[in-house]
Amino acid sequence: MSKYKLIIVIIILAIAGYFLSANLNDHSTKKLTTGEKLVVTDTCKPLENKCEILGVDLKLNIQFKAQASYQRLLEITLNSSVNPLDEVSISLLIDGQEMPMEAMKSVGDKQHWEAQLMPFADVTKDNLQVRLRVLFNRKFYYSKVAVEY
Repeated sequence: MSKYKLIIVIIILAIAGYFLSANLNDHSTKKLTTGEKLVVTDTCKPLENKCEILGVDLKLNIQFKAQASYQRLLEITLNSSVNPLDEVSISLLIDGQEMPMEAMKSVGDKQHWEAQLMPFADVTKDNLQVRLRVLFNRKFYYSKVAVEY
């Protein structure tokens, strides 16, 4: 009789271990998909190198190489002055319509990132926004920033 009780206890522990590990894996996946908000400290003027964005353990700066204009490549750099980043994606919103997100490329180290985007519509001084998605320490950080000229 004691052999049967031991086998039943082992089976129950195995099933409980399976469900516990599945729950832990699901929890770590949720961490990857939930996001924290990034905040702009003042105004975002990327042409003047004045676009500081803060998050938990993050200090980012976006810079444009030239003014955004219709169907002209816009070179964008993002610098992380505190910590290296795992992944960065960026998109432009012009008059509320968003371009697809594009992955930025790391330049040398994981603190300097670059992308070239082509605006799909006429850009004016008050219709451009940048959407940013950053992966840092297994957490996504998001921001939507109005660009000022």
